[in-house]
Amino acid sequence: MKKNKIMPIFMMLLMFFSLPIGYIAAQPQISQAPSDNFVIGIGLGTGSWDPAAPGIGTQEYYFSGCIEGLYRWYEPDNTLKPLLATNWTIYNRAPETGQWENYSGGIKAIAFSLRQGVKFHDGSEFNATVAKWNFDRTTKVSGNQTGGSGTISLNAWFDVSHWADYFTPTWNLSWGLGSPNIFGLNNMIPVINKTEIINPNLINVTLNLWAIKLKSLKSYNMLWEMISMESYKAYENTTLPTLTSNPTGYPGHLIGAGPYEFDYIDEEVTQTGRMVKFNDYWNRTALEAEGWYTIEEVNVRHFADANVRTTALINGEVDWVGDQRQIPITDHQKLINNPLVNIYSIRYDRAPLFISLMCKEGLDTPTPLEAPWWGMTPRQIFPIIAPSLGINTTETPMTEGINRTIRQALSYAFNYQSFERAIGGWGQLSQHIFGPDSQFYNPVISAPYYNLTKAREILLNDPYYGPLCTVRGLTLNSTDAQWNTIAASNPLETHTMLYPGGGLGVSWGSLMPVYMEPALADIGCDFDSTGTTDIITAVLTGRFLLYDMVPFILDITPTDPREDLLWFTSSRRYIPHFSVNLPHMANGTIDNIVYDMQFSALDILQDEMDIIANHIQNYDVPWIVIDRYNISFAMNAGFDYHPEMPHWYSNIQPNIALINGTRVLSSSEFIPGYSEILIIAASGISIVGIMYVMMRKKKQNFLS
Repeated sequence: MKKNKIMPIFMMLLMFFSLPIGYIAAQPQISQAPSDNFVIGIGLGTGSWDPAAPGIGTQEYYFSGCIEGLYRWYEPDNTLKPLLATNWTIYNRAPETGQWENYSGGIKAIAFSLRQGVKFHDGSEFNATVAKWNFDRTTKVSGNQTGGSGTISLNAWFDVSHWADYFTPTWNLSWGLGSPNIFGLNNMIPVINKTEIINPNLINVTLNLWAIKLKSLKSYNMLWEMISMESYKAYENTTLPTLTSNPTGYPGHLIGAGPYEFDYIDEEVTQTGRMVKFNDYWNRTALEAEGWYTIEEVNVRHFADANVRTTALINGEVDWVGDQRQIPITDHQKLINNPLVNIYSIRYDRAPLFISLMCKEGLDTPTPLEAPWWGMTPRQIFPIIAPSLGINTTETPMTEGINRTIRQALSYAFNYQSFERAIGGWGQLSQHIFGPDSQFYNPVISAPYYNLTKAREILLNDPYYGPLCTVRGLTLNSTDAQWNTIAASNPLETHTMLYPGGGLGVSWGSLMPVYMEPALADIGCDFDSTGTTDIITAVLTGRFLLYDMVPFILDITPTDPREDLLWFTSSRRYIPHFSVNLPHMANGTIDNIVYDMQFSALDILQDEMDIIANHIQNYDVPWIVIDRYNISFAMNAGFDYHPEMPHWYSNIQPNIALINGTRVLSSSEFIPGYSEILIIAASGISIVGIMYVMMRKKKQNFLS
């Protein structure tokens, strides 16, 4: 009788303590074979599908998989690495004496040795003839030199009038001046002077531009992304069709020489896209020998909501999502705590998040441009060109801009820390124009910070705004409530903001007016704001000139910011243009320094960089610099990547050919906080112990 009672109890205990083992064994850990497909999660909104006239949008993720150029930029050490060119030789201009005593570093020509055995997706061969065709087409199409359809992007052109004061005996581009000039454009000439075929695998490219380094040409889309001449010969003189326009006989999008072939994209209905492995890719054998290039199919999911995208990664619906200020991951901690996902930090973004403040004095200062705008101010030019932008200036006048004193005060009234906490993410707070990772960062040059006392002192000590504050009863001892009351009832001024109010970046964009309104109110000014779902178009078309401020993100390269600083020069105050001086800052001292340094050796420019930093941070204040984002990406934990993968492109598009692995399907942690091995060990010991006690008890009963 006792034996019958003991055995059921023994079996129940055995089953109970075996549960952890059974549970773990039953859980699927990973798929049985390496995944042959990979799913990336990106945003919505495509731009141009023509590398000769590029645009900002989700098509960049497809470009990075399907099209390759002659070389690529490697971010960590700011170098260039070969792709369709195996190597190149740079021929510099001879050192000369000019306005800057010693001109040096200008690139005159580049000889590219082209990779042999490269095929495009249509099976055609890549060679010097195809490379020259691509170079010539980019120049013609971007400048609309053949009267073809499409807008002029001018990405492969530059305004020669900017450099007229710097011409030398051997670098004299006065032939390009004129409105119109020999190309029918106002002072715009092509970056490339000519491309010559030396032999089937060698070309020589001679430049008009004084390029200080080969990477400089990237600013003009001169990574030279190659498309098939055979497929696109009919489009030699015109831009390629848009995504929604597929004329009869069109061969399809993105026929390049990259590792993946473009299949489709549907942002409207399914919000998906697809690329497939190109079996004749030139680097296939080498990559596969090292265990890479295993993914046969790249599926793309397009998301309108950042939270939904992050959730899709956690749920295993996508394998990869990028993380940058424009398209952020919404909950880093949730991903860090999730065993199915790994998150990888890459670097701090070279492009700071800032608020561009329209400089009133810049709007009222004559431009240095040639006819027909010679001697006119941007304020005078705007009504002339506004109709072409679809703007009725009688109903919507150009902004008055913000006085320099208000800009200085506002830079101390904005609560940087609170804003940074509110937007979340991995931003590094920094009000310096050169971030802490820049070789020109100098902490001795003061930068603004949140300090209302200092902000109000700037206003009260100003000969114009001081009396305005006095008549309103405002002093340094006035309370915040008193300053805010004046802002609402009798403001010193009213200022407006255009902010990004839609898309995946809405989290930070929509918070901009929330923190700008109290900043202005705390210095006695009123505020109004307007949201837009397409801040890029608003900037590129000049509509931002209807507002006093606009949040934006632009490059300030840590290693060599010389060309980026051209954003602040007076000659960039033309409307509209892709390289426009957003705040319309006009400062002759800065103009001279920035242009002079383009012809100087980089290692002697710290003093000049300090002067620029001081002007931007403390005197002109065209930007309120907020932070630099810690760019990262998150990926399903079953996949691995090559160390160079995160740095393959200047943005964060993944190079799928350098990713491999096996998709993790589920996690198996049974008791939170305890490892599976410990659970198994403890269970085993418990079972053995119980069996020992029972057997001992049974033996005692038998002997008795």
